Amino acid sequence: MKHLLFAALLTVAFAALAGGCDLRGAEEPSRDGLLTRSLDGDEGEMTAILRGTLALDPDRGCVLLSGMPVVWPAETTLTADPPELRLPGGLTARTGDTITGGGGEVPAAAIRQTSIRVEGDLTSALECAPAESKVAVLSARGDQITVSRASYGVSPPFTLSSDRMRWQSELGRFIEVSDPALVRQVDEAANASGARVFDISVLARSLGQHIPVVTLESTDPASYMKHDLRGFLDRIGYFEPDGLAFVELFDEEGRFAWAAGRFPSGGMVHSRPRTWINAVRLSTLSQSRRNHHRRARLTEIA
Repeated sequence: MKHLLFAALLTVAFAALAGGCDLRGAEEPSRDGLLTRSLDGDEGEMTAILRGTLALDPDRGCVLLSGMPVVWPAETTLTADPPELRLPGGLTARTGDTITGGGGEVPAAAIRQTSIRVEGDLTSALECAPAESKVAVLSARGDQITVSRASYGVSPPFTLSSDRMRWQSELGRFIEVSDPALVRQVDEAANASGARVFDISVLARSLGQHIPVVTLESTDPASYMKHDLRGFLDRIGYFEPDGLAFVELFDEEGRFAWAAGRFPSGGMVHSRPRTWINAVRLSTLSQSRRNHHRRARLTEIA
């Protein structure tokens, strides 16, 4: 009887211990605000291209993309020191960086009714944005995501330059399309060359060819053009026989340095193929020559 009683007590003790383990495993979810998708979840309905600026707010436990809570690809992690988002494929992003990838947006009030499998503290993450906000949902596999680094200087306001408009007028009929793979190729080429992609769009002609239109930013355009620009153009296929592209370069203060585009005919346009520094020097030299000729004419008149 004593043996049976001891066995019963031992069974109760193990049950209590197991129950205690379950309780400890169900402790409060992390307040870091990170939500991720499951690799085996349904993502067939997510076909749009998302682009936004990352904001990491560890104090509030918020991870936002252009003000929206985000469901990140599976295996995305977040570090605290420094605050940094680590995406699949070795990509990292910090506050201010621009992230582009495939996915879509879902009203916050309806996110729980979708077939998307979300891992993380959804309730806390939704508190980081207004109730009427949407939730950005990136592809579960995250194989078509690009990260453009934030500029710590003064970025040029993006408008269509006259050079680009002239180039587009020679391009013929086209539409703007999404091509994450091409965007990634251009972004990686820029990073490898030491420049930053300030803006990129992809145009498609009737034949289906996708054409990158790129605005680059460099801390030293003169050095970049001398040593690195050719490598960037090679990497994006600019010099291929059927290559079509438009590329313009600015410095960190928004001053124009260089632009070039390839037409469908194969011809090339190089608008002002000098850096802004050389352009200033040429302008100064030209002014000096005008002053010299003016003084010479005054001498003749006298």
